[in-house]
Amino acid sequence: MLAKGDRLEVSAERAAGRLYGVPWATGLSHVVCLVDDRLVRISVDDAVEVGHRIGLAGTDMADLTFADAEIELGQTVACSDALGFAHCSILAGMMDATLALTITYANERSQFGRPLAKFQAVQQALAVFAEEAAAVTAAAQAAGRALDRSDGAFEVTAARIMASRGLT
Repeated sequence: MLAKGDRLEVSAERAAGRLYGVPWATGLSHVVCLVDDRLVRISVDDAVEVGHRIGLAGTDMADLTFADAEIELGQTVACSDALGFAHCSILAGMMDATLALTITYANERSQFGRPLAKFQAVQQALAVFAEEAAAVTAAAQAAGRALDRSDGAFEVTAARIMASRGLT
């Protein structure tokens, strides 16, 4: 999960401070945050204090406090690229989850005595949706690899276009 790291102090391989409002915190193993235009990866298990709360949208949020946590430093990245990547990653996850829910619904819901998933038109629509979801996921993964190498502005822009196109 990508979090805001403006209250986190980072040295060579250690971090101390607090990450506020980490969304969907339950079950996370690591958090990636942006500190001074640099991606930092921290294990949630290294948090000395975890405060859970419910956000405005009803999502699970956490405030994580770190004292002397071991970190992995990533490449320096522009804030707009990091936010664009986060946006694409969230949309890819949403599309995958929506596809899974839609397939489940089509298999459970019956019309004219048979499941909706047995109708050719529904199968075609699900296939197109699956293709769009896979394309957005692949674009987001390519953008992440490009950012990890150092300059991923082009790949992030392409992934944002794919994600926007996939939502229409």
